[in-house]
Amino acid sequence: MTIMKIALIAVLGVLLAKSIPYEMPAFGLLAGIGTSIAVVGFGIYEIKGVVEKLAEMKQLLGEWGDAFGLLARMLGCAYVCDFSASVCRDGGHSAVAGQIETMGKLCIMCSGLSILIRLVSQIKSMI
Repeated sequence: MTIMKIALIAVLGVLLAKSIPYEMPAFGLLAGIGTSIAVVGFGIYEIKGVVEKLAEMKQLLGEWGDAFGLLARMLGCAYVCDFSASVCRDGGHSAVAGQIETMGKLCIMCSGLSILIRLVSQIKSMI
């Protein structure tokens, strides 16, 4: 239900920001900034619950909890890279967006090597 609130605030904020600039450009900018802050505030509120559930799952995994934390960081890295590359691409900087995506892939690959090494050692010990 929170997503409905976020979507409603975003749509109303964008409509407000688009309708005001003709009369008062500064207020249109402020409406856009206020909308962004409200949406991010709701997002941060929701992320707290997700982090608590991830901590519970990490406890349940026991020995492999560290690997789960690493996978969560890799997922976060993917989202940040995707978001920042999209912003750069929308701003007309496709080359920078491509570099961000490449560096994100390298970061995720390097992070995943420790899990791969751990998995191989686990398989080797079973053989």
